[in-house]
Amino acid sequence: MKTHVLVLILTSLSLNVFAQFPAPTNLSVVVDYVELGGESVYCGGTHLNGPAYCTRIWWSAPDTSSTEATLMQYNIYIDGNLRLSVGKNFLSDNICDALTGTFYMTAIYANPAGESVASNEVVVSNALPIGLIEKTTDTEFTVLFDELTQKVKIEHCIYDIAAISLYNLSGQQVATSTHKDYLILPNWSSGIYIVKITDVQNRIYRSKIQIN
Repeated sequence: MKTHVLVLILTSLSLNVFAQFPAPTNLSVVVDYVELGGESVYCGGTHLNGPAYCTRIWWSAPDTSSTEATLMQYNIYIDGNLRLSVGKNFLSDNICDALTGTFYMTAIYANPAGESVASNEVVVSNALPIGLIEKTTDTEFTVLFDELTQKVKIEHCIYDIAAISLYNLSGQQVATSTHKDYLILPNWSSGIYIVKITDVQNRIYRSKIQIN
């Protein structure tokens, strides 16, 4: 009987620790390939000229309403090893490298000090290069999802769009369209998606969208 009581106490403490340090959510990772002779791409504080790679990482801030601890930074792990730390005011990071493996993140807190449990995991295949014919640049458009019409809409786009595609975080294409400003998503589910726009000059632009 005493052994069972001890187990229950330890379980309760463990759950309280996890609740005290909320984790980041909605982690997503995309590796862009910059083609030789393609346009220069801004990545990680510098401009890349191909051939080169840029690993782009996004996440959502943890809900800290359940803790009195102060969020200090984020730690990004690849295959269980700490790859880098990012300030608490950032929700994305670009790294000028072809990073592959299993990604996850934790949040670091102070007062009291602690590290959260891991975020969702994202597995990036080592089958690189990715998208050899693609030229990627910074995005200049807005992506919205209209649940009533079941459309992913592209607004304020300065590019001459030839095609729009939508991918889930596993890299699977879930929808595509040749319309200039939208694609229809009839069988959608909640989650993070990557919108890929191809212009008439075969240049590629990407943006993340969260569909609830």
